[in-house]
Amino acid sequence: MTTAAGQGGVRLQAVDTLAARQGLRPGITLADAQAVVPTLQAIPADPVGDAAAQATLADWATRFTPLVALDGADGLLLDITGCAHLFGGEPGLLGDLDRRLAKAGISALSAAASTPAAAWAWARFHTTAGGGPILPDGQAARDALWRLPLSALRLSDRLVDDLSRVGIRRVEELARLPRAPLAARYGLEPLRRLDQLTGDAPEPMTPVRPQAPYIVRMPFAEPISRREDIDAAALHLLREMGGRLARDGKGARQLDLGFIRTDATSQRMAIGIGRPMRCAGHLLRLFGEKFSQVDPGFGIEAMVLEAVSVDAMAPEQAGLEGGAGGTELEALVDRVANRVGPARMGQPRPVNTHVPERAVRRGTVDGPVSSADEWASDAPRPVLLLPRPEPVDVSSVLPSGAPAAFRWRGDRYLVARLEGPERLRGEWWHGEAPTQRDYWRMQMVDGRRFWLFQAAETWFMHGWFA
Repeated sequence: MTTAAGQGGVRLQAVDTLAARQGLRPGITLADAQAVVPTLQAIPADPVGDAAAQATLADWATRFTPLVALDGADGLLLDITGCAHLFGGEPGLLGDLDRRLAKAGISALSAAASTPAAAWAWARFHTTAGGGPILPDGQAARDALWRLPLSALRLSDRLVDDLSRVGIRRVEELARLPRAPLAARYGLEPLRRLDQLTGDAPEPMTPVRPQAPYIVRMPFAEPISRREDIDAAALHLLREMGGRLARDGKGARQLDLGFIRTDATSQRMAIGIGRPMRCAGHLLRLFGEKFSQVDPGFGIEAMVLEAVSVDAMAPEQAGLEGGAGGTELEALVDRVANRVGPARMGQPRPVNTHVPERAVRRGTVDGPVSSADEWASDAPRPVLLLPRPEPVDVSSVLPSGAPAAFRWRGDRYLVARLEGPERLRGEWWHGEAPTQRDYWRMQMVDGRRFWLFQAAETWFMHGWFA
């Protein structure tokens, strides 16, 4: 059992089955609980750890359905629409769920119903109502729910007590009351919960993971842990995913591979692709570089592959030797990006500006070049531009005003040839000062070629050519 500080002292927050049989329940003070059970053992609650464990369990539950939502602080809501047949129907799915949770040492109450509210109520009260874990449809479901106590409506304890004082203790007794007087006296909460129970009011769920447009999964008859088995299963999933994407003319841009373990935990890894791709061999190589990080634990019981991001993929003409052009470079880019991270990769992109320091920006590896992003000048530019212009000491000047010799970084240079000037002005339309620079391309006697400019009677080194 766990405890937490509350009004009037420390109170029980959660109790186990044995404590519940002794009459203990959440909310009573620890002193009262110890008076009933002197040998009571309780530990402080850990809400942060409980939330992390619940999130881990929710991720594991995606082996049954991709739509899993948190239900309060101690429950999960699974939308199994279209998934139950994969496990032999709802009885097979619930039986498999209960067995795997029990094997992992987790006690749970489970039930299946047509609405989230009905599933919540039936999971907690179907044993006392004398029914199985699967709530029937139609009038039989309504009759079964009507026999449940008021607490099955997820009402507050105070509201349940208030209704009990006037003789309303079961759902059917509340449903028979006129709605207007009931709302006037107790508010809209009882009516809203009642409508959610019957499906007359919507109750949307928010999955812990957004549903991917394409999902393929592979459960295993026996848990696997060897690298060879993981590779084979991943290749099978990638081929199946590729077939589905090909039928729709799509290619994957981001894939997520999940490993569902026998201890009710899971592990996930993702890869990104530079352009739409569905080649299983290439994608397996990208995943394979991360498989060393897989911790199978006591065994992997299922693998789930999700195409988180997809794009249209047009057919490509193969080369004369059977290979598509450029695939080697794209494969290299994908491997490096997944190894070091896409944020650490890029390529230079031109910027339409007259200021050389801003003429290049870092862009994505695969992003298109806009027609507006073109250099403002067609004049030659150096292959290496200094981050900031550095002043040079001119020792002699030619008749054109350009230096014949200068000293830079402690070395002296003699000019053999030069070309210029090219005048560049500050971009006044961006609010900059109307300064100007006169750039010269200069070749030294030793063959090196520099890019120098003069501004306000001072000369600066700005870069050099190949």
